[in-house]
Amino acid sequence: MCRFRTSFIAAVVGGVPLVVAHMLGLVVLSMSGWRTWRGAGHVYALLAVAAASLVGLGVGQLLFEGNLFYTAPVFVP
Repeated sequence: MCRFRTSFIAAVVGGVPLVVAHMLGLVVLSMSGWRTWRGAGHVYALLAVAAASLVGLGVGQLLFEGNLFYTAPVFVP
């Protein structure tokens, strides 16, 4: 029960704002891209959000020494 509670809290505190930030960035960049490049603006917006996300993952991996997606090993006696 405790493990579920901490992972749920971690998802709400970390995951939900991360998804909201990505969606907000995609909407803002899509709207500004549409005004300038029309249909290609949506593609540029998607590429910009994906590139920023990949850079964020790389920086996170460096900061957490490769344990960004760490899951505790299950001990089976």
